[in-house]
Amino acid sequence: MEEFNIMFDLQIQLFLLILLGYLAEKIGILRKEVRRSLTNLFIYFILPCNIFNAFNTALVPGFAAKGAIIIIAMLLNQVFCLILSRTLYNNQPDEKRKVFQYGTLCSNCGFMGNPIVQGVYGTEGLLFASIALIPMRIFMWSFGLAVFTKTDCKHLIRQLLTHPCIIAVELGIIRMVWNVPLPNFIDKTVMSLSNCVTALSMLVIGSILAEVDMKEIFEKSVFFYSFVRLILIPGMTLLVMKLLHIDSILIGVTVLLSGMPAASLTAILADKYGGDTYLASKCVFVSTVFSIISLPMFCLLI
Repeated sequence: MEEFNIMFDLQIQLFLLILLGYLAEKIGILRKEVRRSLTNLFIYFILPCNIFNAFNTALVPGFAAKGAIIIIAMLLNQVFCLILSRTLYNNQPDEKRKVFQYGTLCSNCGFMGNPIVQGVYGTEGLLFASIALIPMRIFMWSFGLAVFTKTDCKHLIRQLLTHPCIIAVELGIIRMVWNVPLPNFIDKTVMSLSNCVTALSMLVIGSILAEVDMKEIFEKSVFFYSFVRLILIPGMTLLVMKLLHIDSILIGVTVLLSGMPAASLTAILADKYGGDTYLASKCVFVSTVFSIISLPMFCLLI
């Protein structure tokens, strides 16, 4: 019940931040061009600092074994998402199918996952979340990108190896395992940037949702997609991990990450590669709003 209360309070906080982002876009402060710059700032600087900062701790007992378990769990979760994305939306027109496929395969873990997991499970949860996101990022930049465009294997591998979030995980593990000391001013700078994750990510999401026409938000296919993204995927993940008697914190981290709403990148890629941008924005909006209910609900079940 304590975890539910923490999650509920956190979801209200996130909702208020999203609302501020929504209002900022409506009054002209956070326009699309500004949002694009903030998104790049988030991905290339702030989120990597948040990930790296999570490893600024003593080595957790059994970290290697737990880390391996959560990577395997998230890898299998992504395979499940891939199967769903390839089978559930074949009756949709091409431009709509791309949106649903990408949104099913790629959630908003990068923006919402870390702050939510950290809020519920603290530094240890954030540590495992950073590891758990590795399979998701691999699928995002391989199968996910392939939904909208074709990319060769060499380009894909280069993207993965040079992605700042992956580099942050690698450096973080080195620091934690070998207890590498850093000057205090560097630690404080990294921590300052890390603390910006929650506010900035929610403001950006709010500005994206501001582009959705509320009068036309109700569409059956969007609600079906939201059910798949928020209930079916985390529900199956929870069931399997419970049956296997996995460590509770690993279950919590994996289920919460697998139950995140549609990635905000869905709308950006749809706009760039000829998908249905309007549908993508609706998927992001509806799934994000419903996640305010679904995530605390799964906290009770965990």
